[in-house]
Amino acid sequence: LETVTGVKAIDGGFVFIDEDSKETEISIGELETLTKVTEVLDNGHLIGVYTNEAGQDVKLLETVTQLVDNEDGTFTFVHEDGSKSEFDVSALETLTKVTDVLDNGHLIGAYTNENGDTVKLLETVTSIEAANGTIGFTDENGEITKISIAELETLTKVTDTLDDGHLIGTYTDENGDDFDLLETVTSLTVDPDGSSFTFTHEDDSTSVVDIATLETLTKLTSVLDDGHLIGTYTDENGTSFNLLESVTGIEATDEGTFEFTDETGEVTEISVASLETLTTVTSTLDAGHVIGTYINEDGADFDLRETVTSLTLNPDGSSFTFTHEDNSTSILNISSLETLTTITETLEAGNLIARYSDENGGTFDVFETITKLEANDDGTFTFTHEDGSESVLDSASLDTLTTLKDTLSSGNLIGTYTNEDGDEVKLLETITELIDNEDGTYTYVSESGKKVEIKAGTDDTDDQRISELSLDGTKLTLTIEDGNTVTVDLASIDTDTDTDTDEQTLTLEGTKLSISNGNSVDITTLGDDNQQLKISGGTIVIEDGNEVSFPVLTIYEETYAAGSENGTTQGWARNMEIGRSATGRWTAKFAASHPDGDNYAVAFIVEEQTNTRDTPFVVIDQGSKSADGFTFMIVTGDNGGTADVYVDTPFTVSIDAPVKVLGPAPG
Repeated sequence: LETVTGVKAIDGGFVFIDEDSKETEISIGELETLTKVTEVLDNGHLIGVYTNEAGQDVKLLETVTQLVDNEDGTFTFVHEDGSKSEFDVSALETLTKVTDVLDNGHLIGAYTNENGDTVKLLETVTSIEAANGTIGFTDENGEITKISIAELETLTKVTDTLDDGHLIGTYTDENGDDFDLLETVTSLTVDPDGSSFTFTHEDDSTSVVDIATLETLTKLTSVLDDGHLIGTYTDENGTSFNLLESVTGIEATDEGTFEFTDETGEVTEISVASLETLTTVTSTLDAGHVIGTYINEDGADFDLRETVTSLTLNPDGSSFTFTHEDNSTSILNISSLETLTTITETLEAGNLIARYSDENGGTFDVFETITKLEANDDGTFTFTHEDGSESVLDSASLDTLTTLKDTLSSGNLIGTYTNEDGDEVKLLETITELIDNEDGTYTYVSESGKKVEIKAGTDDTDDQRISELSLDGTKLTLTIEDGNTVTVDLASIDTDTDTDTDEQTLTLEGTKLSISNGNSVDITTLGDDNQQLKISGGTIVIEDGNEVSFPVLTIYEETYAAGSENGTTQGWARNMEIGRSATGRWTAKFAASHPDGDNYAVAFIVEEQTNTRDTPFVVIDQGSKSADGFTFMIVTGDNGGTADVYVDTPFTVSIDAPVKVLGPAPG
């Protein structure tokens, strides 16, 4: 149980009741803090009056400054304290300079300072040449540095690799040598009795973990016997416990009061008016720049304004007018403030990097020199420097000769590779064959040289014929007269995984069976009989012959699925139906009972608008799952301490079921 506190209103204050039922009286007047404004000016321009909680008024004054043009190239500034400062406009001009420029080099421009002095701007010139597998770089000081291209290549290596394990990659170094990258292999398996796990380490040692030792039975105590249900706790044994909370409440009345209901149901009324002091701001400006808005306790608005100064350009464009706080004006002549600067000796042509505009609006283009690299018809390149000089680079000295190895020495030609020196390498592929052994059998030779013998029949055949023979891709279909039909996938005959083979195909013209880029055989010698094929589970049996058994595997795939595009009706369904009974409440029913009873997993996907992001989620009603379906709800989890809210939103639901399939053919 939790303790209960309370509060009740009295004249001029309220009483707080603590958990021990002790009452404490609190006066509203004692809670009110008297604020004050200090260090205000005794005289100046009035911008407002502040009234504190006790009703006392304080005038808010601002100081006034001035800027006066003395008509002689100087200005006088009057400070807030009345003191004056005089400044000469000519003294504000700073003489700039450019230092540490080069004495010689390529001219890219000239700088003219405020006194009209001109300084030439020169740049250094660098160059680069390549020959005989080296690169020669000439820096700004004329020093030449030679770099060997071969020395730039570093031979890397991989060490301490495993000799055995799972191949995760192959590393090829700069010399073309290959190294296998192997990793150790671990495994985790469930023991046959289902009560433990066995973990196999990288060193093949094992550890057995008993599942029963992993589970701890938890418990929940001291919960309330009565209150608002906020959840249900289920322990490891499946026992459920209700989680209850005590409930308080507060409501606003139409008379400007609040009613507070504590955990015991007792109601306390609190008057809002008895808690509030109305403050005021007076003597504000009627006009000016709004710097803020004061809202008092009753919600009334008052604009707080300040006086406004301005600086405007006069119609003649040669002066400015400054308007002071008291509406007096001062005129500033622009010509007395400006120095005309120039930029000379710029390039007449090149790459435009800037456009300079002087004080009178005149514009000057600033160009930089341009370098270029051109391909010649003889396998060389010509580089043009900033000063117009040229360097020729031979591409042959920069090229690396590549090689192609491990190609076949014989086979079917599929292409020719030509390297950087013009040498040609033939690209050959392996060829498959189907050979007639002239004894009623055939031999199939794969790309890797593997041979498979195909028996055409036995000596004790009757006069049945093949009534239908067709080939679809790699699937050969034969229909026996007065017998059954058999389809054989010829692609499964060869299981090699060589990647350097082509896609040879089989074709059938009449009774002639041919393989592309190989040979052909006449299949009329195959003969026929009336043996029947039967399939039982994973076993295929031929009458009076042998049988082949395939492993039957059980896999799980999506079997039941449905969705709602609008969140209120079923939009589509597969092997099940869904129906909405109320907002956020749905029932799912399978067309056929689930093979695993109620032991199945359910997957939900909900959709939500990007501008609301209420995070809806779907849960199954506890205890509703059966082999024929279940009920579920869609809710949002943003409802505070009360129950989550049911919502309608688009969703999909899917359930997997077991399916039996045939495994790979036996080896």
